[in-house]
Amino acid sequence: MKAASIIEPSGYIPLTLAVPTYNRCSSVQALVKAIQAQAKEQDEIILSDDGSTDGTFEEASRIPGIRVVRHKENQGMVRNWNYCLEQARCDWICIIHDDDTLAPGGVEALRRACEFADQPALILPTDRQAECDDGFRYRFWSPGPWSVLHCPGIPSGAVIHREIIQQLGVLNPKFCYSADLEYFPRIAAHFPLVIIDSPLAVRYELRDSNYQIKTWRKADFYNQLEEIQRLVISYAGVNGALAESLVQQRLTCLLEHVIREARRRGDQTLVRQYSQLAGRRIQTDSWTHFLNLLRSLKQVFREYYLNK
Repeated sequence: MKAASIIEPSGYIPLTLAVPTYNRCSSVQALVKAIQAQAKEQDEIILSDDGSTDGTFEEASRIPGIRVVRHKENQGMVRNWNYCLEQARCDWICIIHDDDTLAPGGVEALRRACEFADQPALILPTDRQAECDDGFRYRFWSPGPWSVLHCPGIPSGAVIHREIIQQLGVLNPKFCYSADLEYFPRIAAHFPLVIIDSPLAVRYELRDSNYQIKTWRKADFYNQLEEIQRLVISYAGVNGALAESLVQQRLTCLLEHVIREARRRGDQTLVRQYSQLAGRRIQTDSWTHFLNLLRSLKQVFREYYLNK
């Protein structure tokens, strides 16, 4: 693998800090100004407005020192992310969601992780507060099946090297709800991951208006999720019965997560929706296990009579 982009004469790796946004006029202004306060001279700040109607573009255009782009028609979250990745001028590209908050020292934490990687890699921040202090702690994962299967899914604050985009492409717009769940494991099969355990770089907001909550209510969300999990297992090189078992285990865990979060927020409609889905899966799985048992017994009897 090639070494990371050469550190500038100023002594640091420059970052593109991109904020894809849609109708977040007030929160995105605060985020951009927070980024500016931490950015260095060679860094690039992009705000990509996806056809907002609340004055986001007009207000952002008044902020000096940033690239503001406006899409006349809304192209969707994933395509807006991809636009940021493709238009970035720096080799290391970080996307921060427009309703999240940059933590103090967040940009420096991301930059230090890029320097630590010292090669094209995917940098993923944690969503947990430091347990003891704010010291710098990172984990380095080599590419391979284990990294694929355990790859975190924290899109906001993730930093992607340009060489990854050149070799593997960008996020798949087909997965309009959870494209990162497919993209990051795809990367992990070929490039190292650097997980930032500490300090916290981005504070994540999970409000009712947050995109993730909305997607859980979509009728086709689960079907997309299942397709993504099958792709992830294939990226890990797992096949056959073990692959199917892993898919079902991961889907069960994801369903349980959605139900827990919905219950915590008091969203009884969402709890019922996913509880019913989980119930149907249990019934289907039971029938599948029964059929698999019959097939196994059939094979046992066949081998018994053949060997008599």
